[in-house]
Amino acid sequence: MKNAFRISIGLVFLDIILLIHSTPLSSVFLTETLIIFDNESLILQLTTSNKFLCLQACMIESDCLYAHFDYMNCNLYTQHEKNILQMFKNNETMYVKTNIELNEKLKINDTESNYTSLNSSVFWSFKTNSFLSCRPGFQKYKQVSYLCYHSLTDKKTFTESREYCKLGNATLFEPKTENERYFFSQNFWSKNAYVNSVITYKGETYKWPNGSIVMGFAHGQPNNHNSNGKLTKNCLEIHSNGYLNDVSCDKINHITICQHD
Repeated sequence: MKNAFRISIGLVFLDIILLIHSTPLSSVFLTETLIIFDNESLILQLTTSNKFLCLQACMIESDCLYAHFDYMNCNLYTQHEKNILQMFKNNETMYVKTNIELNEKLKINDTESNYTSLNSSVFWSFKTNSFLSCRPGFQKYKQVSYLCYHSLTDKKTFTESREYCKLGNATLFEPKTENERYFFSQNFWSKNAYVNSVITYKGETYKWPNGSIVMGFAHGQPNNHNSNGKLTKNCLEIHSNGYLNDVSCDKINHITICQHD
């Protein structure tokens, strides 16, 4: 029964891959010269030297309308970015998804019993360009199809949370995109959790370990509030509303989120 179940899921995934590879990209994307005015609608950042993989990722991601590829960087944007993008133009080439019917075909219905049963244990790996199983203790959530998460309810500081994730060969939560912040707000209501970014001096820009700038702050954040001119809040936490706030690294949070790709 278990083997038959896996074969059924595999066929669903195989159909998606065949559909992608049998469809000319020219029939799915148009190119426009636009400027990215706001990254709040960024849903995925990839490091790849293959433009085809970048566009393929946009085809798989149902919320993706725009893809921007530049050498080793691939950024995907939601349809919410459309009006902002069309107001400003420069020499940036954006790939615009035009075949909405194909986009609908690429969606897998979450109500299908076979897919739903396995939905939380299989994710799309952009490292291998294939479906992989989440590690034991981790699961995929419907809001983010390309990462696996593990949560621990326990009192921990920033350092303790980060070390806990490292012990599991994972990293502390890095919500780089709107989708990833939305995932937290939908699944961890009334919770705050540390994210994997820290600064060492006042005025330093918060960045993720890969060097990209942290986005998604609450209004007026980060502000190092009540610091008396000193750096007292050099860590970040995400709130249940999906926005980030600076806090002391010694603050105790009651949940730790780890991730792997």
